[in-house]
Amino acid sequence: MAVRIMVDDLGLCQAEDAEAVLSPEVAALHAVRERIRHRLRAPEPTPLVLRMSSAIFRRFADLEGQPGLVVQRLSPRRALRERLGCPLPPWLGDELIALLGAFPEDRRAAGAETDPTDRVLMLINLAQAQAPDTASILGALSQQAPEMNALLAVPQVRQRLQERFESTGIAAATELLALFVDGPPTPREAYRVLALAVVRERLDELIARDGLSAESALPPRLCSRNLVRQLPRLPVAESDAAPYPDLVRRLLLQAERRTHDGLPVQSLADYVVADWPGLCECLQALFEQNPGIASAPLVLALSDPLINHTGVLARDLAVRMQEYLAHAHCDPLPRDASVNEVMRWSERYFRYAIGTFERHAEPDAAVGVSFARWVTEEQTRIIQSEHDWRVVARTVEQELAGGNLVILCVIDALGAIHTDLVELELRQRLADQAAPVIKTLFAPLPTITEVGKIGVLTGWDRASSTADYERALRERFADQLAAPESLQIVKSWKDFHEALRPGTRLLVCLDNRVDDDLHQCTEFRLHRERVRTVAAQLAGLIVDWQLDAARFGLKATIMITADHGATKVSHSRQPLPGTTPVERRLLQVAAAPESVPAGFAYVGADTAGGGWLIPHERVAFGSTATLLHGGLTPEEVLIPFILITRDGAGSAVALRLSAAESRCHAATKGWHATLCLENSTNDSFFNLKVVARPPFAGEGQLIARLGSYETLPEIILKLTSTVEQQGKTQVPFELRYQTGSQASYEHLSFHLDLDLGVHLIEHTAAAREFDNFFDL
Repeated sequence: MAVRIMVDDLGLCQAEDAEAVLSPEVAALHAVRERIRHRLRAPEPTPLVLRMSSAIFRRFADLEGQPGLVVQRLSPRRALRERLGCPLPPWLGDELIALLGAFPEDRRAAGAETDPTDRVLMLINLAQAQAPDTASILGALSQQAPEMNALLAVPQVRQRLQERFESTGIAAATELLALFVDGPPTPREAYRVLALAVVRERLDELIARDGLSAESALPPRLCSRNLVRQLPRLPVAESDAAPYPDLVRRLLLQAERRTHDGLPVQSLADYVVADWPGLCECLQALFEQNPGIASAPLVLALSDPLINHTGVLARDLAVRMQEYLAHAHCDPLPRDASVNEVMRWSERYFRYAIGTFERHAEPDAAVGVSFARWVTEEQTRIIQSEHDWRVVARTVEQELAGGNLVILCVIDALGAIHTDLVELELRQRLADQAAPVIKTLFAPLPTITEVGKIGVLTGWDRASSTADYERALRERFADQLAAPESLQIVKSWKDFHEALRPGTRLLVCLDNRVDDDLHQCTEFRLHRERVRTVAAQLAGLIVDWQLDAARFGLKATIMITADHGATKVSHSRQPLPGTTPVERRLLQVAAAPESVPAGFAYVGADTAGGGWLIPHERVAFGSTATLLHGGLTPEEVLIPFILITRDGAGSAVALRLSAAESRCHAATKGWHATLCLENSTNDSFFNLKVVARPPFAGEGQLIARLGSYETLPEIILKLTSTVEQQGKTQVPFELRYQTGSQASYEHLSFHLDLDLGVHLIEHTAAAREFDNFFDL
């Protein structure tokens, strides 16, 4: 077969391989005839397929019967009957048959339906209409071509659609079908009319409920409110919904402002009428300014599949809000918490506190008091831990002794609550270098600059502190800073980039921009933006410092820390008699009180007596207009310590050993301890081993290699002791490791708070001896 001609009068039967569909309007029939003759003379592997009506075929009738030409006369009724799988209904005339021919050949009405009308509905892609779902039926109707109204207007088809709408609860199905079948708009436009009518009805209800004002007139109604109130939400693209997207955003902004005056934040969920990008961006901006707008109903609204069909923004925003809600609460700190437990607790607290401050509120009073009491009662534990502020000076000394150039940046008032911002900027800018090693430290008490800054720089207690930074640093690091040019102190951030000189061994940069901002800033969110700016500029300086150090042939170790943090306080109180307010957060006294007033902690100032009374509660002694510091809240006491080196290896904070389980169950002549080892750098360590130090003994298995950012969650070792131990005890450990397979061993010390279980057998024997004492 070289040529196949399909004769189809009504255009019902399509052929996907047809090269041409000829109609009376085709002028070049002569060219088609020549093409047919050419193909008959020189056949090709693929036949030439043409489709035409019988009227046109009469122009080519003289060719019929020639070898290689096949004429296929198609019967539209027979073809449609085969596709429906049942006899044609009597109301299906030739015009409707031709109309149904516009649907693909492979679409057949197979299924359980036997009624011809139902099969016709399935054929025209209204199979979803059989499900009791109004939105699905309307969505399928909106996809119909305008010429399909002739089929939908057939009484039998119209009646069947009306029955299905009524089965879904649409009592006004007659009006609804009239809009699609009899009205002037196309099916797609009719669907848009209904979808926007639902939006308008929702907005009318919200305006009345929340007392809002529509700033512009709404378009006129095109269908009855009776019908609209029976309809579900109907998805509609933002580009097709004008002017409603802009109106919804304006009403949402009004409603958000009303939440500050008592309108429940849960009410904002009702304004999510669609997953329009503009609406989601508006909600995202409001959430960033005030995370307190998040609520479970709003998360559900953004995730609603009836609204959210393709909205990536809506889904992402729902996830962010859900994460925020998960951290919208923080339990008070237990009185018996270990230092490591406090560190883990602080991460939850900071997420909770940031959200609280940004919605212009304050953390629960009991949470702050629990931390204030713990931090004043557990100073001995803190000093013995790796989270004490003295770690900074010890690390400086260690790095100087190793021959490294040390750059120490002390950012006044940079609390650990902002570590996330600093870390983000550093990781983005230092992506091609070792990741910063970050930990949290307890700041010197009280949290005021004149105490904290010199303490962090030198590691000295207040009794031996001095206000002369250069003198103090040279005394503290006398062995490493003997040369006059070895120490540089820069107190203006504008001079940081010009500070490094060839002979410098220790560069101290004192940045006061964050602290200066406290005295002007009234909103915590704006203060966070200031911190982000400082962190971004500092990240750029670090890159320059490392390049300068490399030019001088030195290896630079860069440290970032602070002297204290800051907080927001809204409650004011009168100072106690005989005291002087300092920084509006604590009271200075000339001598140590005989008894510390209730609700206060006393911190001595020096050996001559005197000191400070610091309130446990979040109160100020004076104005509360700006951010303050000097108290005992976590955001004031906890400060960041960030270490950046070229390779990140060998630092005192690169490896972290903690208790995977604080409870150690008793074993024969000892206990089983389960520890966790973390590597917070992108370098590897080799031949690691954990060893218990006296009065304990015991060692874990040899760890051949610990990869970058790898964590070993369970290192099990058996502890023994020559001295009787029981209950909560601080157990010293040593971690031995190599930074390379040929490098010498290095050591880190850790003190972990473990709960050593009672040995029941020994206890039973002792009890038996005690009982035998009374035997006669």
